Amino acid sequence: MSYVKYHLPIFLIAFLIPVSCNSDPETVSEATEPETEVDTVEIPECTYEPRNQIENPQEIVMIYLTSTSCGLCTNDKLIAYVINIKNEIGDIIREKGYDLMTIGVAINWYVENGYNHLQEYGTFDEIIVGNSWMGTGTLKYLFDDYPGSPTIPQIIFTKRTYDAEPDEDGSIARQMIYGVKEEEVLTRIISDVLIGRFYEGGMEIPGL
Repeated sequence: MSYVKYHLPIFLIAFLIPVSCNSDPETVSEATEPETEVDTVEIPECTYEPRNQIENPQEIVMIYLTSTSCGLCTNDKLIAYVINIKNEIGDIIREKGYDLMTIGVAINWYVENGYNHLQEYGTFDEIIVGNSWMGTGTLKYLFDDYPGSPTIPQIIFTKRTYDAEPDEDGSIARQMIYGVKEEEVLTRIISDVLIGRFYEGGMEIPGL
């Protein structure tokens, strides 16, 4: 696969980006069927609970990029893998001294379509929806701040450190956070196949 160089104008990238799925503009039905038949699987319940405060100045952020215009992204097997990762990886991350934060990014023009699609994956701490490949989440994690392969489905793990003043017990109060001090990409898991292998292989994040 040949990749587009990132110094090309952003509007040109939107038409040339190589993706695992159909990158045509959304239609009324949006979702397209996968080219090959896949086994139906039971989608597990999402038990991931979003936080209502930040207690650890260091956290691992899981960013999941998807779209209803991608047949692979609407496949039950992939949805089950992503839900299971969210359900289980928090314990692994906390054992290493970090908290987990999850972001769902729907690469859709229409907010309602992207929002409904992310609901299939269960709860997230934050969702970013709308404006297709020019959306805030896509620009940040694929093109501008953290450029990488513009391919979906994709999971990105970053390590984020807040500029914050910890309380006596080591936690940080909301009013003591001054922004993100630094954030680095640890790994990108691209394609439904590699996302499945990541889960089945024990969910080891490089650099963690």
